Amino acid sequence: MEEVLVKASFRNAMRWRRCLVPADGFYEWAGEKGKIRPFLLRPRLDVKGTSPEEAAALLQPVSDDLFEAIQMHPKINDSKPEEPGILEPLQS
Repeated sequence: MEEVLVKASFRNAMRWRRCLVPADGFYEWAGEKGKIRPFLLRPRLDVKGTSPEEAAALLQPVSDDLFEAIQMHPKINDSKPEEPGILEPLQS
């Protein structure tokens, strides 16, 4: 955790672009080039001992003006095209 506060590659993301996504695990790829394998990272503690009410208490709504919806190019989710402007918001 301390690395995200000091490493230049994470520092600004931690300060300006963070988001909490409830999940029970995530994947990370590791290994030598050409032999990279996926690993599932998940808690070792038995989360079944936490009641739904205790878990729900951790989730708090944000203010209505925290997020904005920006329409993006439909090809943003396609890894093939490298057209200019795909990463730019569409003009309304």
